[in-house]
Amino acid sequence: MKKHLKLIRNESGQMLLFVLISASITIVLFIGAVKLYMSTIEESRFLLEQLELESIVQMSQIDLLSINEKDEEEMKSFYHYTYPNGDIHLKLTKIENNRYLINNDITLKNESKYESAFEIEIE
Repeated sequence: MKKHLKLIRNESGQMLLFVLISASITIVLFIGAVKLYMSTIEESRFLLEQLELESIVQMSQIDLLSINEKDEEEMKSFYHYTYPNGDIHLKLTKIENNRYLINNDITLKNESKYESAFEIEIE
C-alpha cells in the first residue's frame, strides 16, 4: 500500500493556495533580481563613460600645457585632440593674464556627446 503525505491528500484546497503563494513569491523575487542586475549594468556603463570623460579631459590638459611649455607665444583660442576613446574640442577664453576659461566639447567613441567648462592657470 502506498503512503501519501497528509498535506497532499487534504482535499480542502490548502495545498493549491500554498503552491500559488510560493510561486508568486518566487516570481516576484526573480523579477526583482533581474531588475537589480539591469540597473547595476546601466550604472556600470555610466561610470565607465564618466571615467573615459575624465581621462580625455586630463589628457587634453596635459597636451595643452605641453604645447604652452614648448611655445612661448600667445595661446590659440581653439584646439582639437583625438584620443583612442574619443575626441575633444577645446575653446579657450582669456580671463586674466595667465588664467583661461576652457569650454570642452567631448565626443566619445560610442557617439555620446558631453560639454564641460573649467578654469585653468597656465604659467
